[in-house]
Amino acid sequence: MIIDQAGPPPVVLDDTSPGQLAAQVHLAIGGYDPASRNVAELSIVFLHEGRWVKFVRGERLSCNGISLPGPGTAFDLKLPADTIGGKQVVCGYTSGAKSATLLFTAPPVPAILSPADGSLVGRGRATLVRFNVGGQNTMFYITTLGRGTKNWIFPWGDPPTRVTANPPTEATLDTHALAAGSGSITLVQSFNLGDLRGPGFQRVEGNGEGVAMISVTWV
Repeated sequence: MIIDQAGPPPVVLDDTSPGQLAAQVHLAIGGYDPASRNVAELSIVFLHEGRWVKFVRGERLSCNGISLPGPGTAFDLKLPADTIGGKQVVCGYTSGAKSATLLFTAPPVPAILSPADGSLVGRGRATLVRFNVGGQNTMFYITTLGRGTKNWIFPWGDPPTRVTANPPTEATLDTHALAAGSGSITLVQSFNLGDLRGPGFQRVEGNGEGVAMISVTWV
């Protein structure tokens, strides 16, 4: 689960119909280790008057036809990143005879296009990194890492701010001071799910993050 619970304990409601609930949606795409690099995780929690709701009455949630494991206090689903990246997501919540829908567009899966994963990369003051990143109201940065050394850049300016325009597709980084040998290049993105809609719920909000990482050898 990628939404942490804080504050008072969950509440058990007699009425868990959509009109009693607020929805929080969180989407994580990719990761830092090989096992999570091509995985997306979708977590959805529901709240009532600021408290998490614990479901005990057979409530159900499915997204794009896939049932999310639960219930409990959160519905959580892991799936291949390319099955959700860049696509519209439609989630149906059902409590007894009442139901409501959550809709949003997932950002595309972030990717580092060049250098290639596993390649030799010459160190220099203007190392070119090409990438693909998208989403609504997003910000991101790129980090280059060597043994005990690192550098980073905010392609949309420093300090970073969330921007809704089309993002850049390349950036140059100063890598001349990185130690030779094994290293990595990482793109880290955070975003809001700006088009999230949930008619029938009290309110909805959504955000997430994406990570693309490649291994390189600095020469």
